[in-house]
Amino acid sequence: MRTHRRNVVVVVGAAVLLLWPVICLSYLLRRLHLPDSTVVPILFAPYASLGAFLMVLGLRRRPASWGELAAGVVVLLCSGYAGVTIWRLASDNEAYGQCAHNIKGVFVALQTYTTDHSGRLPAADRWVEDIRDYVSNAHDLHCPVNRARGRSSYAINENLSGEKLSLAKDPEHTVLVYETTSGSASPAGIGADMPAPGLHRYPRFGAKERFDFVVTVDGKLHSTVEPGSSRLHW
Repeated sequence: MRTHRRNVVVVVGAAVLLLWPVICLSYLLRRLHLPDSTVVPILFAPYASLGAFLMVLGLRRRPASWGELAAGVVVLLCSGYAGVTIWRLASDNEAYGQCAHNIKGVFVALQTYTTDHSGRLPAADRWVEDIRDYVSNAHDLHCPVNRARGRSSYAINENLSGEKLSLAKDPEHTVLVYETTSGSASPAGIGADMPAPGLHRYPRFGAKERFDFVVTVDGKLHSTVEPGSSRLHW
């Protein structure tokens, strides 16, 4: 009995130690922007291997070590799930920050474009092409969690196509840039193509609603579920 207890303690210790390489692996895989279908098996593999080994070890004993069998099952299921959870939390937090940063960057690019073009915004049917020289690279036009297959994860308000930014009415509530599901080369619209449900949920645990980001003409970042979001218009 004392040996079995010692084995269970060793198992739990091994599971805790394995969390550190899993955390490091989660960070590396997150930086590579791999899809969940690839990441989950990779993170689950160390715990699956350890759990399988412990269960085999328990079955080889006569009588069978139920403590080792139980520990193997716990490590296989619970610890593996912990690794996957670490990945999802890290992915959610990074995507939240990256998408907010990128949509603000699109606004800055549009604003800079207007200073070089008599204060006018680019045409809605070619704005992505027109601001190419005002963004660092193509990745700045995409949100990591947006699966839309277009040149941009963001769209502009088509009602403001070619208009002077300084003449826009009610700049505090008029949407200029928003997240979109459109796969067109130059996404534009009046919000009908926004992701539903929203792309984001922050924090991951405890948040009841999903939301999307928009940037108004005055340059402020808003979420579609924040108080006062019903006053946003096109």
